[in-house]
Amino acid sequence: HRVEGAPKIDQLYCDALELRFRRVAGGGGDPRNNKGIETALATARPGRELSLSMDTENLEAYGSKLFYRSATDNGGPQTILEGQPMHAFRDGHKIMARELHLIGADKKGNGQQAYAKGPGRIDLLDKNGATPRYTTHALWSDSLIATKDKDGDTSTY
Repeated sequence: HRVEGAPKIDQLYCDALELRFRRVAGGGGDPRNNKGIETALATARPGRELSLSMDTENLEAYGSKLFYRSATDNGGPQTILEGQPMHAFRDGHKIMARELHLIGADKKGNGQQAYAKGPGRIDLLDKNGATPRYTTHALWSDSLIATKDKDGDTSTY
């Protein structure tokens, strides 16, 4: 449980990690500060899981392989998490599938979506009422796609 006001920390635990860097603007003239992660590939040994904990996204995820690509001029960042099965938890909601593809919004705030390869299941937490309960469930055999639509200042899935 996070302490209110504590710094948000993102953590990845895995057996192997490959990082590819790219040059970024800034860094105050120091060449050690002008690199950003372009891609990351994290894997777990057979029979083990990697774990991702992102306070910045209120997300926990577990699987066997994670691929990340940073945002480009044409699109937002992309993360693919695979597992047999992969489990992820965000804001109390739960999803289980073979793969979860998360695409972040582009520079204009468009294009955010999630794609899950099945078979899979999602359980949505209803936080209204005295006791939070999982009231909405969806199961699929092939794929699930959730897209965030913007209508002015309002976003919906």
